Amino acid sequence: LFEKGYGVVSDNVAAYALYELSRRGNALSDGKVRTSCSRLEGRMSNNDLGAARKLAGEMDLSEGMLAVLDTYLGQKKRMA
Repeated sequence: LFEKGYGVVSDNVAAYALYELSRRGNALSDGKVRTSCSRLEGRMSNNDLGAARKLAGEMDLSEGMLAVLDTYLGQKKRMA
């Protein structure tokens, strides 16, 4: 969704964070998730990767992970 911009503005940080959450939540994570993460890693700066991992961690610890994602996206929109 966020990687390709389907119905939303494309955002590699959000996409990577969601893939990372999927990988964390599934010890037997399938090859598609690993491939998607690797593909994004090749396009992202170290700062963006760090931001994506931080976002994934915040979402993982939150009771309302979508609220955390929404806050991130809102902050990014205000900075644009």
